[in-house]
Amino acid sequence: MFKVHVGFGFHVNLYHSFREDTNDQKGFAGDIRVIRHIIAVLNKYNAAGIPVKATWDFENAFSLEEVLPVYAPDIIENVRVRVKERGDEPILMGYNNGAMGALTREELEASVKWAVTNEKASGILDVFGKYEPVLRPQEIMFSPSQALSYSEIGIDALCLYYSSVPFDGFRTLVPLLPEKFAFNPLNYCYKDSKITIMPTYNNGDLIDFGSIKSLAKKLHNKQKNGEIDADVFIFINMDADSEFWYGYNFPFPLSKLPNLCGIDGLVGELAGLPFVEFDTPGNYLKTHRPLKDITFTFDIADGNFDGYSSWSEKPFNRQIWTRIDRARALKPKKGFEKEAFLKRIRLLSTTHFGLSTPHLNTRREKKALDLSREMLSLMEPGSSAAQEDQSRWTSGETDGIRYCLPKSGRKYKDDSHTAAFGHVFSAKSQRIQYRGREFNMENVKQTEIGLKAADYNISGFLYEAEINLSSQIEGGTYRHALYTVQGLDGIFSSLKIKYPYTREDAYVFNEIAALQRMQDDGWTEVCPYEICAGPAKGAIIIKRNYEGDISEYNIDDFSAADPLNTEIDSFNHQVTNGFVGVRRAGGGGFLLAAQKQIANSMAFCPMRVRDGNLYLNPFGTYYGKQRHHATHGSGLGARIAVYSAPQFFPLAPSYNGACEEFMLGIFPFKEEPESGIWEQAAGFCEGSIPQNETMKDFCVPRMAVNADTDAGCKKITAGIPVKLQARVMLNGIKSILGA
Repeated sequence: MFKVHVGFGFHVNLYHSFREDTNDQKGFAGDIRVIRHIIAVLNKYNAAGIPVKATWDFENAFSLEEVLPVYAPDIIENVRVRVKERGDEPILMGYNNGAMGALTREELEASVKWAVTNEKASGILDVFGKYEPVLRPQEIMFSPSQALSYSEIGIDALCLYYSSVPFDGFRTLVPLLPEKFAFNPLNYCYKDSKITIMPTYNNGDLIDFGSIKSLAKKLHNKQKNGEIDADVFIFINMDADSEFWYGYNFPFPLSKLPNLCGIDGLVGELAGLPFVEFDTPGNYLKTHRPLKDITFTFDIADGNFDGYSSWSEKPFNRQIWTRIDRARALKPKKGFEKEAFLKRIRLLSTTHFGLSTPHLNTRREKKALDLSREMLSLMEPGSSAAQEDQSRWTSGETDGIRYCLPKSGRKYKDDSHTAAFGHVFSAKSQRIQYRGREFNMENVKQTEIGLKAADYNISGFLYEAEINLSSQIEGGTYRHALYTVQGLDGIFSSLKIKYPYTREDAYVFNEIAALQRMQDDGWTEVCPYEICAGPAKGAIIIKRNYEGDISEYNIDDFSAADPLNTEIDSFNHQVTNGFVGVRRAGGGGFLLAAQKQIANSMAFCPMRVRDGNLYLNPFGTYYGKQRHHATHGSGLGARIAVYSAPQFFPLAPSYNGACEEFMLGIFPFKEEPESGIWEQAAGFCEGSIPQNETMKDFCVPRMAVNADTDAGCKKITAGIPVKLQARVMLNGIKSILGA
């Protein structure tokens, strides 16, 4: 008879974007409390003869090197004992809990290999004596070409969310999988490479099915009646600091409801069921091969809108990422190669970018800024590690207009495409949504420009305007030079924006955040340069990742996977190593490139499909409804998640008072992108770092006022979170019991 295998995965990372590095409730004390509880409960059941085992994916650089050896060495020792005596399984996360889907091949290889073993003896093999070649990437970040990269590095399988709630990896990107395949290993195929994917689930999926017991019984009943002719594996993986594992201190009868009693309740529900076998991913894969091939060409992550928005659409994200891109382009000073690379690896931690919404903890921002300065101080100013072809472009400024142009003598087809001006720039292409209203640019002044820079003639228009919001403390300004260059094919934009500043008097209330700052919740969307790319149907998105791989996905793939996802308020599945693009199946389109050393992020261009049209929002952020997640369950998990989780709030409040400068190049093509178009887009986005500007920031978020006070933390921990959770659970009780 087929079995239902169940695994519990604990994602250990004590370095948070929304908390501090202190052993108290503002820091990682909660992590330590929950992890100790998990270990104690597992030991209790093992002593009673229940063979439950755990899967542990530890982050190395911050947790195993710094925090746990000092503040909780017992956790390391107790997990080590469980690995040796109880069958617990250590797998990998990545040395630096890094943004794995946006790493170069060199960075990815270092992050994986150092996660196994490293000079500081914080590798999983160093600490626990064994590991399985299975990796659960931080924030489920993955880019298609990494199927080959991971295989070559020695990774056999990846754990990626296939979740019924919008904190997901690939559920909305492929048609709904039958349960036989949804709970078994899959072959992910891309080009000529393959890697095993273990579909992974979270607490929202348990709510969707009522409880882990009801899910296990449902699957086993299908095994008994022949609908599922294979074993299945339910792998629940969540952050090890989640109160979900500890249990919620609600009064009776709430205290007896499924999913509220922590790991104790989960194991207790399954203990004694003859068809359940406690297992781990690596062990399951030893006897169960992938049952189905799947493919998708989206870049994935599990943040807001199931993509990269949480880590790429805040101004602070761009400030740090641009420094990373500068360091990648520069050569390290002689003798400092190893130190500079190590600092870059540590800076690439996702903690320095999100998931916290809409801000990071103020001290986390300071640490990221300090680390990025240290990294750049080890680089050789004015040097270039870029490829020869890319270094033929240079950045500069003439009469206040910033440009990036090929060096003298490097020219292309003379086609200015001035007819595209009206398509790219319109009265509503710049707007802010604030307190339910849309605010456009005011008092727009248009001036014709004609300049000569670096042996090129520049002609176009300069738009200067005001940005005003209701109840603002300071108004904003908008300066946009839109021009063409004789001898080049593109349309170029140079933008400087100072966003208005409005009063910040609200906190993010949740059970774990200690951001130590206030915000104005009225900010909803920011569109500094929105582009309507025409009908969404048939549109194909072009993207380049940091391994240099250029791939595509079709907008129609969303509705092909789920017909309820024809209109999408926000999606960001395009890692932007400098450019993205849109093309039509019948031919024609454009590449949109950002000059990386001026401003960039790991995914600078969120998009949306609305009223049948495709919109691009470079250096902005959208907000709206999360996409639908097809499910074999009730759908309740998704509704509760969106209602209760703070990461689903708008990111727009992070633009309040910020200053940004960025450059864009739009390179149209008539059929397929010709070689010259690729060359221009790549040269423009790589460019060269201007002399003496290595440390200059063109993106400056407004920092929190009175960041060192504890007033915000006291309000945040005043009991509101428990009330919120109770209300959410009460609203769903009837549906849960009836599932």
